[in-house]
Amino acid sequence: MRHLGNQGGFIKPLFLIFVVIAIGYSGIQFGMPYYRYQMLKADAKDFARSELGNIEKIKTKVHESAERLKVPIEKEQIAVTTSKDIVRIRTSWSETVDLLGLYQTMLRFDLNVDE
Repeated sequence: MRHLGNQGGFIKPLFLIFVVIAIGYSGIQFGMPYYRYQMLKADAKDFARSELGNIEKIKTKVHESAERLKVPIEKEQIAVTTSKDIVRIRTSWSETVDLLGLYQTMLRFDLNVDE
């Protein structure tokens, strides 16, 4: 006799959907701070190339970019130095990743740009 119906069950697909959603959520929560770091680094490189020698202008532009990206740094935390034809931009910050209150970790970022 042939048995018709859902032999695979209802729980397995539901569990799989939950796992996929959880992995996606975790990826977004961990990925956004790294995305902001990479974007700020790219902006800092551009500013270092375009504003040669103007330390205060570079610092202001990096800080504005950090605010736009919602990176938690103050203007005083940004160090810009020049020597010969090299511009160095240094800053660091940390962000807390919270996964629904179940898991929290601190991510530390060090921005070091030499152009």
